[in-house]
Amino acid sequence: MNGDIGKIDANGVFQGTIVGQGYAIVRMDSATGVAEVTVEPGPAERIAVFPEQIEMRAGDTTRFTATVYDAFGNVTPGQLTWTLSDGPILGELSSDAEFYAQKAGQGHVIAATGTVSGRASFRIIPGALTEVVAQAEEIVLRSGQQSEIKTFGLDNFGNRMPIEPIFQIMPSNLGKIESKTNLFSAIRAGSGSIKASVGELLAEIPVRVEPGDLTSMAIQLPEGKIMAGKTYQLEAIGYDFGMNIIPVEPQWAVSQNIGTIDTNTGLFNAQTVGSGTLVAYNDEITATANIEVMPGDLFNLFIDPNPVTVKSDEIESFQISGYDVEENRLGLSQSAVEWDTIGGIGLIEQPGIFRGTRMGKGKVVARSGNLLAEAYVTVVPGEPEAGNCRIRVLHPVLPADGDSFSDVILEVRDKYHNPVPGIKVTLVSSRQADEIIQPAETNEKGISRGRASSRQTGKSIIRGVIGGISFTDTAHVEFR
Repeated sequence: MNGDIGKIDANGVFQGTIVGQGYAIVRMDSATGVAEVTVEPGPAERIAVFPEQIEMRAGDTTRFTATVYDAFGNVTPGQLTWTLSDGPILGELSSDAEFYAQKAGQGHVIAATGTVSGRASFRIIPGALTEVVAQAEEIVLRSGQQSEIKTFGLDNFGNRMPIEPIFQIMPSNLGKIESKTNLFSAIRAGSGSIKASVGELLAEIPVRVEPGDLTSMAIQLPEGKIMAGKTYQLEAIGYDFGMNIIPVEPQWAVSQNIGTIDTNTGLFNAQTVGSGTLVAYNDEITATANIEVMPGDLFNLFIDPNPVTVKSDEIESFQISGYDVEENRLGLSQSAVEWDTIGGIGLIEQPGIFRGTRMGKGKVVARSGNLLAEAYVTVVPGEPEAGNCRIRVLHPVLPADGDSFSDVILEVRDKYHNPVPGIKVTLVSSRQADEIIQPAETNEKGISRGRASSRQTGKSIIRGVIGGISFTDTAHVEFR
């Protein structure tokens, strides 16, 4: 055999294997015979498809080729038919083996002629992202609840693909999203949306957050001062996890005996000045607030001391005290009220300072609006005032016989001419020869009597002396 196109056995049987031309040679003794042999391809035995394996994106196009081989590996002609292993599910295959990938997945391209076929495998992955999709059509949560935000991407052929979107909550106080878990926590009550975006692509999910369960309370105190004797309606505000205000009907209590409160309604009656604590509670939720009760409006006035006795020309300091309707004492200054006297017994020299003048009974009065306080005051005579004391004799002319006498009448007055009783006045004559009978203490009218006589003719000047101080006034007696 000349040429590697086949093989021939000893009996001259030739088997062609390789396509081509060659010669079959036979020899006998010195004789040689030559026959030309042409080997052509045999029937199809195997088909190889190229590329054998490929990965494509949805939307890509690839042309496949195939080579038909006979049993000995010779390329042999054949009319090929092209098909997809799963039909047109994953894409489109033309009659000339151009494959248009569409759906993500794995499959095979098959080339066949007769009963012989060959295949190539392909894997289709999603194409370029064209749409961002959120699984939830709407999210409705109560404050404090959570929900996972699930999203995916789609290409032009509807193939899903994982995405890592950027989330934006509108308005931002509706809640927050944990970036690692995409877990949305509802906080503030209201409506809005969550936007999930990848580049310029986005999906929007409507969101509604409703108030949640009660988690805390706060006590709303009245504006301004809380005054004893008045009633205040207290309110408690309930909050959920997101500090949304929710209705609450708590029970009430108050400490430190500053007042009373209706357990169910929160109506507080302020009574005693001081600090205390208000408590509102609903099951296990409790709120407290410190409260200061201030004195209420002036309700009563009192003057101290009362009653009091004051000497003429001496001063007495009166203190004014004010109380509200709950008998809490108010800090009143002396000048906070109007002062006056009744009975003409003295003067108000400055707020709360009384000076006695005329003896007798009267009142010191303090007024504030329609309120009146009175102190009963008795003014008694003060110290004798030499300039106001008087001395006179009943008989300014007497015989100097030692037996005749004249009463010497003394009138003792204080600074405001009040008669001063119980005063011992000493009579002093200008002549030592005169006989003086000293007077007793002055009576309630401030009057006392003494006597003067003499055996020596002439004029005498008689003076009254109290505690070493002489009357300004003098009496004259002429003895004959």
